[in-house]
Amino acid sequence: MCVQYKKRVKFILFLLFTALTSVSFYGQTNSEVSPYSRFGIGEVDYVGSNIGRSLGNTGIALLGGNMINSANPASYASVEAKRFVFDFASSFSASWAYEKGKRDARLLGNIEYVKMLFPTTKWLAFSLGMKPYSTVGYKYGKEMKITMTKDRLARLRYIGKGNLNCYYLGLGVLPFKNFYLGANIGYVMGKISHIQSFSYNNSYTYDKEIYDVIRLGAFNLDLGVQYIIPIKEDKKVILGATYSPSFSMKSSLVLDAVVKDKDGAIVPVEKKERISKNAYKSPHNIGLGIAYQANSHFLYTLDSKYLIWKNSFANAEGFQACNQWFLGAGMAYTPNVVGKSFWNRIEYRCGLNVQNSYVKLEDFQSKKYTNYYKGGLSFGLGIPVSDRKSYVDLTFDYRLLMPENLNMVRNNYFRITIGLRFNENWFKQIRLN
Repeated sequence: MCVQYKKRVKFILFLLFTALTSVSFYGQTNSEVSPYSRFGIGEVDYVGSNIGRSLGNTGIALLGGNMINSANPASYASVEAKRFVFDFASSFSASWAYEKGKRDARLLGNIEYVKMLFPTTKWLAFSLGMKPYSTVGYKYGKEMKITMTKDRLARLRYIGKGNLNCYYLGLGVLPFKNFYLGANIGYVMGKISHIQSFSYNNSYTYDKEIYDVIRLGAFNLDLGVQYIIPIKEDKKVILGATYSPSFSMKSSLVLDAVVKDKDGAIVPVEKKERISKNAYKSPHNIGLGIAYQANSHFLYTLDSKYLIWKNSFANAEGFQACNQWFLGAGMAYTPNVVGKSFWNRIEYRCGLNVQNSYVKLEDFQSKKYTNYYKGGLSFGLGIPVSDRKSYVDLTFDYRLLMPENLNMVRNNYFRITIGLRFNENWFKQIRLN
Protein backbone atom coordinates (compact mmCIF):
# COMPACT_ATOMS: atom_id res chain seq x y z
CA MET A 1 0.00 0.00 0.00
CA CYS A 2 2.90 2.33 0.79
CA VAL A 3 4.49 1.69 -2.61
CA GLN A 4 1.20 2.43 -4.36
CA TYR A 5 0.85 5.68 -2.37
CA LYS A 6 4.37 6.78 -3.35
CA LYS A 7 3.63 6.08 -7.01
CA ARG A 8 0.52 8.24 -6.82
CA VAL A 9 2.39 11.09 -5.16
CA LYS A 10 5.13 10.95 -7.80
CA PHE A 11 2.56 10.96 -10.56
CA ILE A 12 0.61 13.94 -9.24
CA LEU A 13 3.90 15.83 -8.81
CA PHE A 14 4.65 15.05 -12.45
CA LEU A 15 1.24 16.40 -13.47
CA LEU A 16 1.78 19.58 -11.45
CA PHE A 17 5.20 20.01 -13.04
CA THR A 18 3.60 19.61 -16.48
CA ALA A 19 0.98 22.23 -15.62
CA LEU A 20 3.51 24.72 -14.28
CA THR A 21 5.81 24.19 -17.25
CA SER A 22 2.87 24.82 -19.55
CA VAL A 23 2.30 28.22 -17.94
CA SER A 24 5.67 29.46 -19.19
CA PHE A 25 4.90 28.41 -22.75
CA TYR A 26 1.18 29.15 -22.76
CA GLY A 27 1.48 32.82 -23.60
CA GLN A 28 4.09 32.15 -26.28
CA THR A 29 2.20 29.62 -28.38
CA ASN A 30 -0.07 30.52 -31.26
CA SER A 31 -2.77 28.52 -32.99
CA GLU A 32 -4.05 31.17 -35.37
CA VAL A 33 -2.86 32.56 -38.69
CA SER A 34 -5.62 34.73 -40.10
CA PRO A 35 -5.68 38.40 -41.14
CA TYR A 36 -9.11 38.62 -39.51
CA SER A 37 -7.52 38.17 -36.08
CA ARG A 38 -6.12 41.69 -36.48
CA PHE A 39 -9.46 43.14 -35.41
CA GLY A 40 -11.04 43.30 -31.96
CA ILE A 41 -9.27 40.94 -29.56
CA GLY A 42 -8.56 38.30 -32.21
CA GLU A 43 -10.23 34.97 -32.85
CA VAL A 44 -12.16 33.83 -29.78
CA ASP A 45 -11.31 30.27 -28.72
CA TYR A 46 -13.55 27.39 -27.67
CA VAL A 47 -13.09 26.78 -23.94
CA GLY A 48 -14.85 23.48 -23.15
CA SER A 49 -12.86 20.27 -23.52
CA ASN A 50 -11.24 18.11 -26.17
CA ILE A 51 -14.30 15.86 -25.97
CA GLY A 52 -16.57 18.84 -26.58
CA ARG A 53 -14.44 19.92 -29.53
CA SER A 54 -14.95 16.53 -31.18
CA LEU A 55 -18.71 16.87 -30.53
CA GLY A 56 -18.98 20.02 -32.66
CA ASN A 57 -17.75 22.37 -29.90
CA THR A 58 -20.74 21.52 -27.71
CA GLY A 59 -20.75 21.05 -23.95
CA ILE A 60 -23.49 23.10 -22.27
CA ALA A 61 -25.55 19.97 -21.51
CA LEU A 62 -22.59 17.59 -21.28
CA LEU A 63 -22.26 15.94 -17.86
CA GLY A 64 -18.85 15.63 -16.21
CA GLY A 65 -18.66 11.86 -15.87
CA ASN A 66 -14.92 11.24 -16.17
CA MET A 67 -13.88 14.56 -17.70
CA ILE A 68 -13.56 18.29 -16.96
CA ASN A 69 -16.19 20.21 -18.91
CA SER A 70 -15.47 23.90 -18.31
CA ALA A 71 -18.07 24.87 -20.95
CA ASN A 72 -20.59 24.49 -18.11
CA PRO A 73 -19.17 24.54 -14.55
CA ALA A 74 -22.35 22.88 -13.24
CA SER A 75 -20.99 19.62 -14.72
CA TYR A 76 -18.15 19.50 -12.14
CA ALA A 77 -20.51 18.12 -9.49
CA SER A 78 -21.52 15.18 -11.72
CA VAL A 79 -17.99 13.71 -11.60
CA GLU A 80 -17.74 10.67 -9.34
CA ALA A 81 -16.86 11.56 -5.74
CA LYS A 82 -13.31 10.96 -4.44
CA ARG A 83 -11.90 11.03 -7.94
CA PHE A 84 -9.04 13.21 -9.17
CA VAL A 85 -9.20 14.29 -12.83
CA PHE A 86 -6.40 15.91 -14.81
CA ASP A 87 -6.88 17.08 -18.42
CA PHE A 88 -4.16 18.43 -20.69
CA ALA A 89 -4.36 19.05 -24.45
CA SER A 90 -2.18 20.42 -27.23
CA SER A 91 -2.83 20.81 -30.94
CA PHE A 92 -1.05 20.80 -34.29
CA SER A 93 -2.67 22.34 -37.34
CA ALA A 94 -2.22 23.44 -40.92
CA SER A 95 -3.77 26.60 -42.37
CA TRP A 96 -4.43 27.56 -45.98
CA ALA A 97 -5.48 31.06 -47.06
CA TYR A 98 -6.80 32.02 -50.49
CA GLU A 99 -7.24 35.48 -52.01
CA LYS A 100 -7.70 36.33 -55.69
CA GLY A 101 -5.87 33.24 -56.92
CA LYS A 102 -3.04 33.51 -54.38
CA ARG A 103 -2.41 30.83 -51.76
CA ASP A 104 -0.52 30.80 -48.47
CA ALA A 105 0.05 27.80 -46.15
CA ARG A 106 1.32 27.67 -42.55
CA LEU A 107 1.96 25.03 -39.87
CA LEU A 108 0.94 25.82 -36.29
CA GLY A 109 1.20 24.36 -32.80
CA ASN A 110 -0.40 25.28 -29.51
CA ILE A 111 -0.99 24.24 -25.90
CA GLU A 112 -4.79 24.20 -25.63
CA TYR A 113 -5.44 23.99 -21.88
CA VAL A 114 -4.39 22.52 -18.54
CA LYS A 115 -7.15 21.68 -16.03
CA MET A 116 -7.67 19.75 -12.78
CA LEU A 117 -10.79 18.71 -10.88
CA PHE A 118 -11.20 17.59 -7.26
CA PRO A 119 -14.61 16.32 -6.06
CA THR A 120 -14.55 16.68 -2.28
CA THR A 121 -17.99 15.23 -1.48
CA LYS A 122 -20.88 13.66 -3.37
CA TRP A 123 -22.37 17.11 -3.83
CA LEU A 124 -19.37 19.45 -4.23
CA ALA A 125 -16.42 19.59 -6.64
CA PHE A 126 -13.69 22.14 -7.41
CA SER A 127 -11.75 22.78 -10.61
CA LEU A 128 -8.84 25.02 -11.54
CA GLY A 129 -6.81 25.56 -14.64
CA MET A 130 -5.89 27.62 -17.68
CA LYS A 131 -7.89 27.85 -20.88
CA PRO A 132 -7.65 29.99 -24.02
CA TYR A 133 -9.76 33.11 -24.49
CA SER A 134 -8.62 34.61 -27.79
CA THR A 135 -5.69 34.43 -30.19
CA VAL A 136 -4.07 36.86 -32.63
CA GLY A 137 -1.79 35.69 -35.41
CA TYR A 138 -1.29 37.14 -38.88
CA LYS A 139 1.43 38.13 -41.31
CA TYR A 140 0.76 39.72 -44.67
CA GLY A 141 1.84 42.67 -46.80
CA LYS A 142 2.36 44.11 -50.26
CA GLU A 143 4.85 45.94 -52.44
CA MET A 144 4.10 49.34 -53.98
CA LYS A 145 5.94 51.34 -56.60
CA ILE A 146 6.81 54.86 -55.45
CA THR A 147 5.38 57.44 -57.83
CA MET A 148 7.66 59.78 -59.75
CA THR A 149 10.50 57.24 -59.53
CA LYS A 150 11.89 54.70 -61.96
CA ASP A 151 12.60 51.59 -59.87
CA ARG A 152 12.01 52.47 -56.22
CA LEU A 153 9.71 50.15 -54.28
CA ALA A 154 8.14 50.35 -50.84
CA ARG A 155 7.28 47.18 -48.94
CA LEU A 156 4.44 47.35 -46.39
CA ARG A 157 4.07 44.50 -43.88
CA TYR A 158 1.54 43.81 -41.11
CA ILE A 159 2.43 41.35 -38.35
CA GLY A 160 0.37 40.40 -35.31
CA LYS A 161 0.80 37.91 -32.50
CA GLY A 162 -0.36 37.24 -28.95
CA ASN A 163 -3.22 35.74 -27.00
CA LEU A 164 -5.48 36.20 -24.01
CA ASN A 165 -5.76 33.36 -21.51
CA CYS A 166 -8.17 32.73 -18.66
CA TYR A 167 -6.91 31.42 -15.31
CA TYR A 168 -9.89 30.16 -13.35
CA LEU A 169 -11.16 28.52 -10.18
CA GLY A 170 -14.53 26.81 -10.42
CA LEU A 171 -16.98 24.86 -8.34
CA GLY A 172 -19.97 22.64 -9.00
CA VAL A 173 -22.77 21.87 -6.55
CA LEU A 174 -25.51 19.25 -6.42
CA PRO A 175 -28.17 20.94 -4.21
CA PHE A 176 -30.70 18.15 -4.84
CA LYS A 177 -31.10 15.10 -7.04
CA ASN A 178 -30.58 15.62 -10.81
CA PHE A 179 -30.00 19.38 -10.46
CA TYR A 180 -26.51 20.91 -10.77
CA LEU A 181 -25.24 24.46 -10.30
CA GLY A 182 -21.76 25.80 -10.99
CA ALA A 183 -19.56 28.85 -11.44
CA ASN A 184 -16.10 29.69 -12.76
CA ILE A 185 -14.38 32.77 -11.38
CA GLY A 186 -11.35 33.72 -13.43
CA TYR A 187 -9.06 36.42 -14.66
CA VAL A 188 -8.42 37.03 -18.35
CA MET A 189 -5.04 38.51 -19.19
CA GLY A 190 -2.50 38.66 -21.98
CA LYS A 191 -0.62 40.75 -24.49
CA ILE A 192 -1.36 41.43 -28.16
CA SER A 193 1.20 43.01 -30.50
CA HIS A 194 0.48 44.66 -33.86
CA ILE A 195 3.48 45.68 -36.00
CA GLN A 196 3.52 47.78 -39.16
CA SER A 197 6.78 48.05 -41.09
CA PHE A 198 7.72 50.20 -44.06
CA SER A 199 10.91 49.30 -45.93
CA TYR A 200 12.47 50.55 -49.15
CA ASN A 201 14.79 49.02 -51.74
CA ASN A 202 17.52 51.61 -51.32
CA SER A 203 20.15 52.52 -48.77
CA TYR A 204 19.37 56.22 -48.33
CA THR A 205 15.76 56.02 -47.11
CA TYR A 206 15.12 55.10 -43.50
CA ASP A 207 12.85 52.11 -42.82
CA LYS A 208 10.08 52.66 -40.31
CA GLU A 209 8.35 50.35 -37.82
CA ILE A 210 5.31 51.06 -35.65
CA TYR A 211 4.57 48.82 -32.64
CA ASP A 212 1.16 48.71 -30.97
CA VAL A 213 1.38 46.59 -27.81
CA ILE A 214 -1.89 46.09 -25.94
CA ARG A 215 -2.07 44.51 -22.49
CA LEU A 216 -5.54 43.52 -21.35
CA GLY A 217 -6.89 42.27 -18.04
CA ALA A 218 -10.39 41.60 -16.72
CA PHE A 219 -12.29 39.44 -14.31
CA ASN A 220 -14.46 36.71 -15.80
CA LEU A 221 -17.50 34.92 -14.40
CA ASP A 222 -19.20 31.87 -15.94
CA LEU A 223 -22.46 30.60 -14.43
CA GLY A 224 -24.08 27.30 -15.32
CA VAL A 225 -26.98 25.01 -14.54
CA GLN A 226 -27.85 21.45 -15.62
CA TYR A 227 -30.95 19.34 -15.00
CA ILE A 228 -31.38 15.62 -15.71
CA ILE A 229 -34.79 14.31 -16.83
CA PRO A 230 -34.87 10.50 -16.51
CA ILE A 231 -36.95 8.85 -19.25
CA LYS A 232 -36.31 5.18 -18.56
CA GLU A 233 -33.85 3.32 -16.40
CA ASP A 234 -31.11 3.61 -19.01
CA LYS A 235 -32.13 6.77 -20.88
CA LYS A 236 -32.13 10.44 -19.92
CA VAL A 237 -32.34 13.99 -21.25
CA ILE A 238 -29.99 16.67 -19.91
CA LEU A 239 -30.90 20.35 -20.14
CA GLY A 240 -28.19 22.99 -19.69
CA ALA A 241 -27.85 26.76 -19.62
CA THR A 242 -24.90 29.13 -19.16
CA TYR A 243 -24.45 32.86 -18.74
CA SER A 244 -21.36 35.08 -18.61
CA PRO A 245 -21.86 38.79 -17.86
CA SER A 246 -19.88 41.52 -19.56
CA PHE A 247 -16.84 42.98 -17.77
CA SER A 248 -14.78 46.05 -18.63
CA MET A 249 -11.19 45.22 -19.51
CA LYS A 250 -8.37 47.31 -18.17
CA SER A 251 -6.13 48.09 -21.15
CA SER A 252 -2.67 49.54 -21.59
CA LEU A 253 -1.71 50.57 -25.11
CA VAL A 254 1.91 51.43 -25.88
CA LEU A 255 2.58 52.99 -29.28
CA ASP A 256 6.25 52.90 -30.24
CA ALA A 257 7.53 54.23 -33.57
CA VAL A 258 11.17 53.78 -34.65
CA VAL A 259 13.24 54.18 -37.80
CA LYS A 260 16.28 52.21 -38.95
CA ASP A 261 19.15 53.93 -40.70
CA LYS A 262 21.29 52.40 -43.45
CA ASP A 263 23.55 50.75 -40.84
CA GLY A 264 20.60 49.07 -39.09
CA ALA A 265 20.74 51.32 -36.02
CA ILE A 266 17.35 51.93 -34.37
CA VAL A 267 16.36 55.54 -33.77
CA PRO A 268 13.25 56.17 -31.58
CA VAL A 269 10.79 58.60 -33.12
CA GLU A 270 7.71 58.54 -30.92
CA LYS A 271 6.40 56.68 -27.87
CA LYS A 272 2.99 57.02 -26.27
CA GLU A 273 1.12 55.12 -23.58
CA ARG A 274 -2.61 55.19 -23.00
CA ILE A 275 -4.37 53.45 -20.11
CA SER A 276 -8.13 52.90 -20.18
CA LYS A 277 -10.74 51.02 -18.18
CA ASN A 278 -13.55 51.07 -20.75
CA ALA A 279 -11.94 50.77 -24.19
CA TYR A 280 -12.57 47.00 -24.27
CA LYS A 281 -15.39 44.91 -22.81
CA SER A 282 -16.04 41.19 -22.79
CA PRO A 283 -19.41 40.15 -24.25
CA HIS A 284 -22.56 38.98 -22.55
CA ASN A 285 -22.64 35.25 -23.35
CA ILE A 286 -25.92 33.31 -23.21
CA GLY A 287 -25.96 29.58 -23.94
CA LEU A 288 -28.58 26.82 -24.08
CA GLY A 289 -27.95 23.13 -24.60
CA ILE A 290 -29.70 19.77 -24.66
CA ALA A 291 -28.29 16.26 -24.64
CA TYR A 292 -29.81 12.79 -24.91
CA GLN A 293 -28.02 9.76 -23.48
CA ALA A 294 -29.20 6.22 -24.23
CA ASN A 295 -28.03 2.85 -22.90
CA SER A 296 -24.53 4.16 -22.06
CA HIS A 297 -23.80 3.61 -25.76
CA PHE A 298 -25.15 6.69 -27.53
CA LEU A 299 -24.93 10.40 -26.73
CA TYR A 300 -26.41 13.28 -28.75
CA THR A 301 -25.73 16.96 -28.01
CA LEU A 302 -27.04 20.26 -29.33
CA ASP A 303 -25.82 23.74 -28.29
CA SER A 304 -26.75 27.31 -29.17
CA LYS A 305 -25.07 30.52 -27.99
CA TYR A 306 -25.66 34.23 -28.41
CA LEU A 307 -22.89 36.71 -27.59
CA ILE A 308 -23.59 40.44 -27.30
CA TRP A 309 -20.46 42.22 -28.59
CA LYS A 310 -22.07 45.34 -30.04
CA ASN A 311 -20.72 47.82 -27.48
CA SER A 312 -17.48 46.01 -26.63
CA PHE A 313 -14.99 48.32 -28.40
CA ALA A 314 -14.80 52.06 -27.89
CA ASN A 315 -12.23 52.74 -30.61
CA ALA A 316 -13.01 50.41 -33.52
CA GLU A 317 -10.97 51.27 -36.61
CA GLY A 318 -11.73 49.47 -39.86
CA PHE A 319 -14.42 47.27 -38.32
CA GLN A 320 -17.75 47.28 -36.51
CA ALA A 321 -18.61 45.01 -33.60
CA CYS A 322 -21.75 42.93 -34.01
CA ASN A 323 -23.56 40.29 -32.01
CA GLN A 324 -22.53 36.68 -32.57
CA TRP A 325 -24.48 33.42 -32.76
CA PHE A 326 -23.30 29.80 -32.62
CA LEU A 327 -24.94 26.43 -33.37
CA GLY A 328 -23.28 23.07 -32.75
CA ALA A 329 -24.32 19.42 -32.69
CA GLY A 330 -22.51 16.20 -31.86
CA MET A 331 -22.91 12.45 -31.46
CA ALA A 332 -20.86 9.86 -29.54
CA TYR A 333 -20.90 6.05 -29.51
CA THR A 334 -19.19 3.58 -27.18
CA PRO A 335 -19.68 -0.15 -27.94
CA ASN A 336 -19.27 -1.31 -24.32
CA VAL A 337 -18.17 1.06 -21.54
CA VAL A 338 -17.40 -1.73 -19.04
CA GLY A 339 -16.32 -4.37 -21.53
CA LYS A 340 -13.06 -6.26 -21.22
CA SER A 341 -12.15 -5.76 -24.87
CA PHE A 342 -9.96 -2.72 -25.60
CA TRP A 343 -11.74 -2.08 -28.91
CA ASN A 344 -15.21 -2.14 -27.32
CA ARG A 345 -14.24 0.59 -24.85
CA ILE A 346 -13.05 3.10 -27.47
CA GLU A 347 -15.25 6.21 -27.63
CA TYR A 348 -16.20 7.40 -31.13
CA ARG A 349 -17.38 11.00 -31.59
CA CYS A 350 -18.33 13.39 -34.41
CA GLY A 351 -19.85 16.83 -34.72
CA LEU A 352 -20.44 19.97 -36.74
CA ASN A 353 -20.93 23.66 -36.00
CA VAL A 354 -21.50 27.02 -37.66
CA GLN A 355 -21.23 30.61 -36.41
CA ASN A 356 -20.79 34.19 -37.55
CA SER A 357 -17.99 36.54 -36.54
CA TYR A 358 -18.29 39.27 -33.94
CA VAL A 359 -16.70 41.82 -36.30
CA LYS A 360 -17.85 43.30 -39.59
CA LEU A 361 -15.05 44.52 -41.84
CA GLU A 362 -15.06 47.56 -44.07
CA ASP A 363 -14.87 47.20 -47.84
CA PHE A 364 -12.81 50.25 -48.81
CA GLN A 365 -14.34 50.36 -52.29
CA SER A 366 -18.04 50.16 -51.43
CA LYS A 367 -17.59 51.57 -47.88
CA LYS A 368 -19.90 48.82 -46.62
CA TYR A 369 -19.29 46.53 -43.63
CA THR A 370 -19.65 42.80 -44.20
CA ASN A 371 -19.44 39.78 -41.92
CA TYR A 372 -17.73 36.42 -42.30
CA TYR A 373 -18.81 32.96 -41.22
CA LYS A 374 -17.08 29.89 -39.82
CA GLY A 375 -18.12 26.27 -40.13
CA GLY A 376 -16.50 23.10 -38.87
CA LEU A 377 -16.61 19.29 -38.97
CA SER A 378 -14.97 17.12 -36.32
CA PHE A 379 -14.22 13.50 -35.52
CA GLY A 380 -12.74 12.17 -32.30
CA LEU A 381 -11.57 9.05 -30.49
CA GLY A 382 -11.31 8.36 -26.77
CA ILE A 383 -8.66 5.65 -26.45
CA PRO A 384 -8.57 3.90 -23.05
CA VAL A 385 -5.22 3.26 -21.37
CA SER A 386 -4.24 0.31 -19.23
CA ASP A 387 -5.87 1.51 -15.98
CA ARG A 388 -9.33 1.43 -17.72
CA LYS A 389 -10.17 4.87 -16.26
CA SER A 390 -7.91 7.26 -18.15
CA TYR A 391 -8.04 8.11 -21.83
CA VAL A 392 -5.98 9.58 -24.63
CA ASP A 393 -8.33 11.82 -26.62
CA LEU A 394 -7.71 12.50 -30.32
CA THR A 395 -9.75 15.06 -32.22
CA PHE A 396 -9.51 15.80 -35.94
CA ASP A 397 -11.38 18.89 -37.06
CA TYR A 398 -11.68 20.90 -40.24
CA ARG A 399 -12.71 24.56 -40.23
CA LEU A 400 -13.70 26.85 -43.07
CA LEU A 401 -13.78 30.65 -42.82
CA MET A 402 -15.89 32.22 -45.57
CA PRO A 403 -16.43 36.01 -45.91
CA GLU A 404 -19.59 37.55 -47.32
CA ASN A 405 -17.37 39.59 -49.63
CA LEU A 406 -15.86 36.95 -51.95
CA ASN A 407 -12.95 39.26 -52.77
CA MET A 408 -11.66 38.90 -49.21
CA VAL A 409 -9.44 36.15 -47.78
CA ARG A 410 -10.82 32.62 -47.29
CA ASN A 411 -9.20 30.40 -44.64
CA ASN A 412 -9.13 26.61 -44.29
CA TYR A 413 -7.78 24.80 -41.23
CA PHE A 414 -7.10 21.18 -40.39
CA ARG A 415 -6.23 20.54 -36.75
CA ILE A 416 -5.27 17.53 -34.65
CA THR A 417 -5.78 17.88 -30.90
CA ILE A 418 -4.13 15.38 -28.58
CA GLY A 419 -5.20 15.22 -24.94
CA LEU A 420 -4.51 13.21 -21.81
CA ARG A 421 -7.53 12.67 -19.56
CA PHE A 422 -6.26 11.11 -16.34
CA ASN A 423 -8.71 9.67 -13.78
CA GLU A 424 -7.85 8.10 -10.44
CA ASN A 425 -9.44 7.46 -7.05
CA TRP A 426 -7.04 9.57 -5.01
CA PHE A 427 -9.14 9.97 -1.91
CA LYS A 428 -10.34 6.42 -1.30
CA GLN A 429 -9.99 5.42 2.32
CA ILE A 430 -7.24 2.89 3.02
CA ARG A 431 -8.42 -0.31 4.70
CA LEU A 432 -6.06 -2.36 6.83
CA ASN A 433 -6.69 -6.08 7.29
